[in-house]
Amino acid sequence: MKVEDGKVDRESELYNYLKDRVLRARQGELSPHLDRLDFRVYRLQASHHVFKVVEKKSGIAFLIKSYAGDRADDEVKCRRFQRELENVHIFERFGVDGAGHRIAVPFFVDPERFLIAYPFFEGKELGHYIKRAVLNGKGKTLKHKLSALADFLHFLHRHVVAEGIEISHIVRLFIAKVKSAERASLIDGNTARQAQYLIERWVELPILKDAHKCLIHGDATPSNFLFEGDHVAVIDLENITWGDRSYDLGMVAGELKHQCMMHSGNRFAAEGYIGHFYWEYSRRCNDPYKTFKVLTAKNPFYMAYTEFRIAGNEWLAWDHRKWLTFEGMECLKALHRDGWSS
Repeated sequence: MKVEDGKVDRESELYNYLKDRVLRARQGELSPHLDRLDFRVYRLQASHHVFKVVEKKSGIAFLIKSYAGDRADDEVKCRRFQRELENVHIFERFGVDGAGHRIAVPFFVDPERFLIAYPFFEGKELGHYIKRAVLNGKGKTLKHKLSALADFLHFLHRHVVAEGIEISHIVRLFIAKVKSAERASLIDGNTARQAQYLIERWVELPILKDAHKCLIHGDATPSNFLFEGDHVAVIDLENITWGDRSYDLGMVAGELKHQCMMHSGNRFAAEGYIGHFYWEYSRRCNDPYKTFKVLTAKNPFYMAYTEFRIAGNEWLAWDHRKWLTFEGMECLKALHRDGWSS
């Protein structure tokens, strides 16, 4: 069964599946006389397998996440599917769905098709506010949303375990992204070797190891956060894990850099928003100024990883992908500029 954008044909397998399987889990919301339903499917921005589904006559909306379309074999799909369900339980166990924020909890699960249905929260993605800030001068609104996101992430990261950070996993991922960029001719061999050298030098720094593991989102991209007023609704829990909070924060910073540049052509357009986001997060901690200093010192490493990660998206413009790798290298070189290597 294929899930794709557009109006769902009433003769299709997907139509019958949505009508007879998924909506049956929410049958109390449908008027009994609605026998000819009108489903529309919209792929969420920057997502391969998360879709918003709207039944136009009733106005019912929900999200479906389908791993069936992945190129991986069924064993891998099953593992990712099960991990996401386990992560939902982690959020529920730790009471993360609180403090004014909302977590998407499945109302329908189909293990045979590796499909999960979530309630849809009204609101706009973070990317909507980034674009409006750049193109329509709505920077104050974007800062307001970044404050709300900082509040959610701080609330999430309060769940800490005693173990220290294991940095080798992110290093392997980072080096793999660099090699992928080289294979795609986004960088040359010399730049790839320099990047690997700088990554290894960063890893030697105490600031990357001096942290405790906490609960992190693991995929803090703009499409995974919806905003309604001061509240954040969080979707896509597949990558929830224990790790360094700077991984989440650096990903938000890297996404801000990427999207502001993409919409404005100004490589410095995101700087004020990144600083605001880090301060809003830090001021919620016990020692705001010390926290801000430590987190912003670590930011270039995780931001560089994020920029190389985004550069791997083939649907982006070639020149923009090359710029992302350039910015990633500039972040890695901050090791020397900021005096951390001495």
